[in-house]
Amino acid sequence: MLSTEISNILGQRNGHSGSNIIYLIAIKYWIMKFRVEIRYKEGVEDPEAVTILKNFNILGYKGIKDIKTSKVYYIEATDESEVSEVTKKILANPVIHTYSIDVVDGSIA
Repeated sequence: MLSTEISNILGQRNGHSGSNIIYLIAIKYWIMKFRVEIRYKEGVEDPEAVTILKNFNILGYKGIKDIKTSKVYYIEATDESEVSEVTKKILANPVIHTYSIDVVDGSIA
C-alpha cells in the first residue's frame, strides 16, 4: 500500500522537490504514540491494590495506608479516534473503569 502511494505521488510530481514528496508521504502516514491509562473508578474495589496493601502490612510496612493500581498501554496509531474506540470497547470496562488518553509524541514509521 505504501509503495503504491509513493509511486502515485512520484508520478504526480508536478514540480515538487524530493523533500516535498517525503513531506507529503510523512503527513499521510504520521504515526502518533498514545498513552492510555486505565484506573478503577472511585468507590470500586481494586483487588490487586487490596492484596498489595495486605502484603505490605504483613511485611511490617504499617505507614502505607492506601494504594491504587492502574494499567498503562502505549499504542502507536495514525488515528486517535481508533485508539479511543478500542479503549472504550476493549481495554476499559465503563462500569468499573475510568481512563485517560494522551498523545506522547509523534514519529514517522
